[in-house]
Amino acid sequence: MSKNEKKKVTKKEEKKVEVKKDTKKEEVKIEKKIDYSKVFTKRNAIIVGIIAIIALLGLTLCTIFGGSKKDKVTKSLKNMGNDFYTEYYYVQLSKGRSKDEVAKILERYKKIGIKIDIDNLSLFNSGKYKKDIKEFKKDGYKCDGKNTKVIIYPQKPYGKKDYKLEVVLDCKF
Repeated sequence: MSKNEKKKVTKKEEKKVEVKKDTKKEEVKIEKKIDYSKVFTKRNAIIVGIIAIIALLGLTLCTIFGGSKKDKVTKSLKNMGNDFYTEYYYVQLSKGRSKDEVAKILERYKKIGIKIDIDNLSLFNSGKYKKDIKEFKKDGYKCDGKNTKVIIYPQKPYGKKDYKLEVVLDCKF
């Protein structure tokens, strides 16, 4: 064999050795990838678990605080009834009257209450609640305008904030 052939063989052998070295490096890299994939799997599982817990908490809170359609209508009508009595009815009733005169008038309604249906609630306060009440009459609620009402029961000492509210619903949820 000549020197050139030896060199060629040596170069071929060197390539083989390099390939072997590269293969070992690749094997090491593959092993590292496998190790990292285990870490990522655990990490992903933790992340998915946290997201699931957050989603369940969100759903629970929405259920608790969001409430049903009935709860929303009841709460809204109570707010309207409060505004009606404190901002309109009591103010109009007490104009030009003494506290005793107002108390005598309100005492009559202590047991029977002051009944305001949602059609009339939509008219007071420049139609402030007109949009809400229209919503109650739509398909999702179907509340009757005359039979769905707020009943206000004045209480002693018959001041502006002395009353109880009752909501009567005639809705098809």
